Amino acid sequence: MAVYFDKAIEKRFDHSPEETCYTDVHWHCEYPIIAVASKNEMKNADGAVTFHLEEGKLVDNVVIQRSSIVVCMRWHPIKKIIAVGWRSGEITFYNNQDNTFDEQSSMHKATITSLLWNHTGKRLISTDKDGLLAVWQCNQRGLVQSTPLYHYRLQYQITHSILHASKSVLSDDYAAVYCATTNGSLYYASKEGYRPCCAIGSPVLSLLFSSERQYLVVISQVMDLYQLAVNSNGETSEIMKVKLSGRVSTAALVTSEIMAYCCGDGLVKFWDFDRDENYSLDITGIKQIGKAEVVTCIHMDKSKGVLAAGTNKGHVILWQHRNDAVSLSPSHTAAEPKWEFIATADVKNLISQIQWNTAKEILATNTWKSVHILSKQILNSHYSNEVVAMQVSACEVTVEHCSIHKAQTINTDLYIRAVKCSQDYLALADGSKIVAYECQHSKDVIRNVGSFDCETLKFLIYEQTIYTLNKDGIQARTLQGTVKQVLSFIGDDGRPLAMDRASHYLAAASDTGVVKVWDIGRREAKQLTLLKLPSNYPEMCGDVYTVHINSNGGRVGLLFRKGDQSTSIVAIMNTETSDLLLYDFETNVCSRPLDDSLPFEALPETTQKEQEKLKMNIHNMLPVKFHWDTLDPKLLAVELAPSLLSIRTARRKRALKEIATQLGQKYASLKEDEKTRVAAVMFLSPEFGMMVYEVCQFEKSWNSLLSLSVPHLYFTKKVTGDGPSANSEKHPSESSLQLTVSEPCTVFRRSLKDFTGFRADDQATLKALLNFSFQATVGNMDEAFKSITSVRSKKVWENMARVSVRTERPDVAILCLGNMGNAIAAAAAREAKNIPESEAKLALIASHLNMLDEAEEFYKRSKRYDLLIKFYQAMGKWHKAIEVAELHDRLHLKTAYHLYGKNAEAEGEYQVAISCFEKAGTHVTEVPRILLDDTAELEDYVLNSQDNSLKKWWGEYLESLGEMEAALHFYELAEDHFSAVRVLCYLGDMKKAVQVVDECGDKAASYHLARRLETEDVKMAVRFYCHSNCFGSAIRLAKEAHLDGELMGMALKSSNRDMLEVAKYFEGNLQTIDRAILLYQKCGEISKALELCFATQQFETLQRVVGDLNENSNPEIITKCAQFFADHGQFPRAVSLLIKSKKYFEALDLCMAQNIPLTEEMADKMSEGLDSDSKVNMTPCSDNENTKENNRLLERMAEVCMYQGNHHLAARKFTQAGNRIKAMKALLKSGDTQRVLVFAQVSRQKEIYIMAANYLQSLDWRENPEIMKNIITFYTKGKSLVSLAAFYDSCAQVEIDEYQNYTKALGALNEALKCLNRAKAKTEGLEAKIALLEDRIQLVDKFATARRNYRENAESSIEACMALLDDPKLDVAVRLGDVFGLLIEHNAHIGNYQQAYSYMEELKKRLPAVNIAFYVDMKTIENVHQVLGIPLGSGAGVEAEDVEEEEEEESVDEDD
Repeated sequence: MAVYFDKAIEKRFDHSPEETCYTDVHWHCEYPIIAVASKNEMKNADGAVTFHLEEGKLVDNVVIQRSSIVVCMRWHPIKKIIAVGWRSGEITFYNNQDNTFDEQSSMHKATITSLLWNHTGKRLISTDKDGLLAVWQCNQRGLVQSTPLYHYRLQYQITHSILHASKSVLSDDYAAVYCATTNGSLYYASKEGYRPCCAIGSPVLSLLFSSERQYLVVISQVMDLYQLAVNSNGETSEIMKVKLSGRVSTAALVTSEIMAYCCGDGLVKFWDFDRDENYSLDITGIKQIGKAEVVTCIHMDKSKGVLAAGTNKGHVILWQHRNDAVSLSPSHTAAEPKWEFIATADVKNLISQIQWNTAKEILATNTWKSVHILSKQILNSHYSNEVVAMQVSACEVTVEHCSIHKAQTINTDLYIRAVKCSQDYLALADGSKIVAYECQHSKDVIRNVGSFDCETLKFLIYEQTIYTLNKDGIQARTLQGTVKQVLSFIGDDGRPLAMDRASHYLAAASDTGVVKVWDIGRREAKQLTLLKLPSNYPEMCGDVYTVHINSNGGRVGLLFRKGDQSTSIVAIMNTETSDLLLYDFETNVCSRPLDDSLPFEALPETTQKEQEKLKMNIHNMLPVKFHWDTLDPKLLAVELAPSLLSIRTARRKRALKEIATQLGQKYASLKEDEKTRVAAVMFLSPEFGMMVYEVCQFEKSWNSLLSLSVPHLYFTKKVTGDGPSANSEKHPSESSLQLTVSEPCTVFRRSLKDFTGFRADDQATLKALLNFSFQATVGNMDEAFKSITSVRSKKVWENMARVSVRTERPDVAILCLGNMGNAIAAAAAREAKNIPESEAKLALIASHLNMLDEAEEFYKRSKRYDLLIKFYQAMGKWHKAIEVAELHDRLHLKTAYHLYGKNAEAEGEYQVAISCFEKAGTHVTEVPRILLDDTAELEDYVLNSQDNSLKKWWGEYLESLGEMEAALHFYELAEDHFSAVRVLCYLGDMKKAVQVVDECGDKAASYHLARRLETEDVKMAVRFYCHSNCFGSAIRLAKEAHLDGELMGMALKSSNRDMLEVAKYFEGNLQTIDRAILLYQKCGEISKALELCFATQQFETLQRVVGDLNENSNPEIITKCAQFFADHGQFPRAVSLLIKSKKYFEALDLCMAQNIPLTEEMADKMSEGLDSDSKVNMTPCSDNENTKENNRLLERMAEVCMYQGNHHLAARKFTQAGNRIKAMKALLKSGDTQRVLVFAQVSRQKEIYIMAANYLQSLDWRENPEIMKNIITFYTKGKSLVSLAAFYDSCAQVEIDEYQNYTKALGALNEALKCLNRAKAKTEGLEAKIALLEDRIQLVDKFATARRNYRENAESSIEACMALLDDPKLDVAVRLGDVFGLLIEHNAHIGNYQQAYSYMEELKKRLPAVNIAFYVDMKTIENVHQVLGIPLGSGAGVEAEDVEEEEEEESVDEDD
């Protein structure tokens, strides 16, 4: 805990305190040195300036004294140089570093009004009451030149001035300033000159400037508030102007957008320029502040965000500004979200001035008669062997002995800054002196045993030795200060920073990462080990600032910091192996940087979950204190504080929740409280590193973690204002020591979770429990249970059961319950064994151990919502029970509502009970039971209820009392028409009863009314019997009354039995025989209906009856009907009936005979009558007789379809019969090429492939390559190589005849030859074909080669052609016209027209009917005839008509 201690500054020895009045104080912005201005109050003159350090001591008795009064002071922004302005106009300069003085008195002749240094200290601006403004130049030493750089004289007196800190101008000599004058004008002055920039209208009371936002704030004496925007040239523009209430005494910008001011009342007021809103802090709500106190002055430490206010009663009040606060609404903001009260202090007199030192958290207060310096200090405490020393004020310490429960308070003359204790001794230090005391707790005596000068706050006490730490090492001193031994740090050991003691072991750490351990239990300390941190530890962890050693000296713990902020890392070093273990609380990761990673995945799953749950409470926190257990060397505790990020996040969430509450919204995910400090107790495992054992949340009254001594954690309590003053100065006489004996109040002791109720004097059990806790933490429950088998304490067993629940070991928890000696716990153990779900077992055990949160969580995880509902009901959380039932277990929802109603009824909450009974659906019985004693209220409830069953019950209740009219009313309200009609019939009001039945149509009411009307009105009775669907009774009455006209309609609506009776009734009358037939048909007596039709020749009726015949009807009857229709020429109906009677062959014969189309529907119906094994038979038929008969029928159907031209259906039926050849033939006749292709591919039979290929050859395969491809494929799959060769031969001939492409023809012939060669082994008589084909291939190849080589070697090509003409087999392979054509073209081309003509004549001789134009280009023929002078029609083989036709066609083409 931090408090503020106040110290009065040291008085001047040459000055009377009664005559001194302090007029001004001013801190240096970089150093903790303050300038204090004073005057002689009696003479109102003789001003002086003294300088004091943060402790209040005078600086070398330096005094600046003049006969005038100090009016303003200003420190240099960098150097220890101060400028002092006097009422006489002089400016005095004092250099604290050089202890030199300087003075300027030539420029200003009037009172100095302000002094301002620019941001670099190279310019000083001074103003006075005559309106003179001067800018002075300062050299590197800070000395001011004798004459100013420039000066201006304004027309009016300058009252206020402030620097213009422009962001755009960064030069060292920049010195622009705004000045306010007595006439209410604002001027801007710079080295370019000065100019007015704004007219305020009245004198200025306060002038402020925001350098961050670049705006001026002006408050005039008439309380007008101006906000003026400024630019880099100093020009201003008005942003806002408002009127303030009250009289402003002090104003300050606390942030870049918020101004604070006080007006002589109990409020500190704020104006938010961004939101254009104001709010205030009321000091009268603070405990120590009186109702009549007023705020006199304020000052803000912007670097720390702390606002200080002084009052007229001498109180100092501190608030912390929270930058992450969230406004509650757009129009109003309360102060509480932005400012947090910190502390108060009392300096007794009216505070006229208050000022922060920004270098340190030090505050100066001026009360005119005294100046006090308030410094923030952490209260010191120390624990050793159950003795606690706790500082409670600046000079006061409380020593408490925990074992005997006594506390002693000591008042000393030291300003205590460090406290250490042992079992018998206490040592205090103030930084320059150490005082030792002997504590005799049994006699309540503390006596001073020694003191000595020592400038250190880091020391330890062990037995009668005090160890002090300095820059060279550690000195072992006697209680009187005599140095007995020096534990040195030399060379690379570095400078020691921290030390710690546990038992007789001492550890110290240096700034170079060296850690030394000594054994101090001997006469002289002996060094045991020297450890060294990795060289990169400052970058990895930070700088060491505390060291801690465990009870056996085997481990050393280190905490680190960077700057003033603690880092998130704790380091553990093994003094024997030098192993290093790091735990980062920001990420909750434990690691060995110099070794392999820790095997956390080897932990049991439940242990991992428990660790994750515990680590969530310490995530993103910073370690601030570290303590080893005094007994167990592997147990430690770390005090953790939330990081700045987590604090801001928590505060923002809380502020958002407050906003949501005001707006009526729900923010269930936001936590209500901020993250507080916690104490994390951890075990050090050699396998898994640091394992979290327990996380203890700090209570509001706790200050810090003091120590860990199993079985307790020790915490210091916060000091309240009820005891001795926490901040008032104590000055007891040096020769006396004030001692007060009191009850212990400074330490709180909390048991660890597994040690609740444990007596610390049982050491054996203590060690067993420690081992149990360690083994349970690392997940080794078997070893944990073994360690406590000898324990007899029931409380210990209960704690063990709790641990077993947390580690999810129900088997161990059940054993622990059995050892608790509690009958209820034993019953719970037996009950838990019968629950199959492990989580549900744990939940039941946890509930009996009062671990309600854990029980709730286990029930949720087990999804046993029925047990969770019972759990909530047992706890009285009825709303949660109902919520769970609504979301997860609606089966028990009504039960939950009913039980809630019972509970509410027992507690007298009848309206809640009634509401629950209504939701449970049990209000019909429960509500009347509750309200039965008050029939009037019960009747009102029934009337207001929407439940008709309740109204019906009330009607029955009234009917039992004989109140028929009232009962009738409630029956009508309940819409119970049967009861209403029953009462009306009882009252004899038949007319109204008939009306009610007609309106409602209720069947029960109709039946009751019909029974009453049987003797009075038969027709009405029959009618209402029909309304009630009681047709049997209606038919009975109609037959008795001979109501034949209504009988038919009733019979058709009634049952088959009633229809049969009415049909028999109609059968006896020839006039109604058709009705009888219809009723026989409706009731399923088809045979009877047909007999009557045949007997009475009712042909039209027969047509309707036949429509109801199906396969389940009598086949003989169906056959008879079919014959009847055939005799009368209705062949389609006859065929249909024959199919129904399964006379399939007769039906097919009739279709053939009478040409009745066999439709697909008819064929499917006949197929349905076949055996299931042969409905779709895609394989050859078996020898089974039934299958043969079915296939014969299918083939018969297919033949009929073929006869009728339905080839597709025929193909399907042939396929079903297994005759795929015929099916293929049917498809071929259909001409459906696509189905032919699909069927061939599906069937995979040689014959079908060949048939498909033959079919495809009949198509235009020359134009469709896909068909050609399928032909080749099918012949190949059908293994018909001879046919495939013939097809290739046909392809070759087509290429020759139509395209004269002998090259492609040659390829086709070669393929044909390949096919024949492959077929030669299986087919006889192919040798001749192969020989002929080879000759053809040879001839075609020769001619194709001649044509191909003609362009390159024409002569050889012509010779080859002439040789071919001599071959007698040429006509078999090559056309003569193609050979002669090549010769003719060649001779015509070379100009040998005569030879060309000779070849024409020879071709005509060989082929008399040849058309030479088919082989030779017509232009070539014309040229030959023209050159030789032979008419075109002579001997060319081309008729003149053909030539004319070709010429005409060419001319037409040209015209087109």
